[in-house]
Amino acid sequence: MPKIKYIAVLIFLLYSKLILAQSTIEFSGISWNVRSGVGGPGPNNWSDNPKNVWVDSLGRLHLKITKEGNTWYCSEIYTQQSIGYGKYLFYLAENPLDYDPNIVVGLFTYESDTKEIDIEFSQWADTNSLNGWYTVQPPPYNNSNQNSFSANLKKGNTTHKFNWSADSIHFQSYSGNYRLLPSPDSLINEWTYSGNSNPPAGNERLHINFWLFKGNMPQNQLDAELVVNAVFVPSGSLSISILPLEVINKGAKWNVDNGPWLKSDSILASVTDGYHTIRFNDVSGWSTPLSRNIKVDDKIEFHETVNYSIINTITSKPEIPKLDIFPIPVDDFLHLVELVPSNGIKNITVCNSMGQIILSTKINNSKAEINVSSFKEGLYYLDILLIDNTVVKKCFIKR
Repeated sequence: MPKIKYIAVLIFLLYSKLILAQSTIEFSGISWNVRSGVGGPGPNNWSDNPKNVWVDSLGRLHLKITKEGNTWYCSEIYTQQSIGYGKYLFYLAENPLDYDPNIVVGLFTYESDTKEIDIEFSQWADTNSLNGWYTVQPPPYNNSNQNSFSANLKKGNTTHKFNWSADSIHFQSYSGNYRLLPSPDSLINEWTYSGNSNPPAGNERLHINFWLFKGNMPQNQLDAELVVNAVFVPSGSLSISILPLEVINKGAKWNVDNGPWLKSDSILASVTDGYHTIRFNDVSGWSTPLSRNIKVDDKIEFHETVNYSIINTITSKPEIPKLDIFPIPVDDFLHLVELVPSNGIKNITVCNSMGQIILSTKINNSKAEINVSSFKEGLYYLDILLIDNTVVKKCFIKR
């Protein structure tokens, strides 16, 4: 190959690699860094190529182990900030989980080699080994800081979680994807650690990785893929709707704990569990709503509609439309109950967690319910349009 043509091809390959490389990714409402380079565990080569790490149109995370030329590449993502104590849940998809004995799936928090909480699935190159592992670092490993079990992962979706507090770490694994109340017969394994190696919260990062034990190629020499439906961390999200439209146009905004001002209907994700203060800015000619303390948890998004009122208005303050929905979580039919019947329901729109419209329909007020039996498991958002064109926002969990 002529020298000039060789250089041109080399430049093209380098440019292509730069274009394909990615350093961050959004998954389950969380910002993650995508690892690249060489290093442990393994050691392994780590790829941030979108062919190895990506989120599909359904919001599922894909991590791959692939061979390029003579080199095997692994995948890892980790959060950009500490999340701290609380309940961590990992939904693994219905995907071939009887991986090659040299492959490791890691779901864990990490600050250092002595401050680490692990859920791992691997046979560590030994086909006779158990494949499920709960571990609290550092070694040596024994019954006090490690629990091994047979992870029956061949029957579809699985949920794996640990509830981390300053006093203990409680691990559980279930068949199926459960966020709230798993069925008792779905339990695969559970274990509680209350020893002295429980790491403090504050500087750790949450990791998901898919790698090769000791950096050795898969024994079957085949590429492999891990699919994660979702991850839930001990945080919730906040969204505030401001009414009426006139005050929004005049610059009405809200914030959390004196943070940056946010527009109406903005969603603030990854808000830590606990109590937070919502405040509203002053708008000339309008009465500012009172600050309020709200509690956020990891079960559902917090949403509230707040009204500004015109100062010195002689008209009576309009009644705020209220609705309720049940049951939550829901299996088949979601019922809507009007608490202010005079408004009436005009239309309802359902969106999934990716913002995609799943259903838009008019509601018969004599039977205010929607059939969600065909919906996939997850979090959904409702925009309920009333007869007076007021929009009430709700959300629900389909299980």
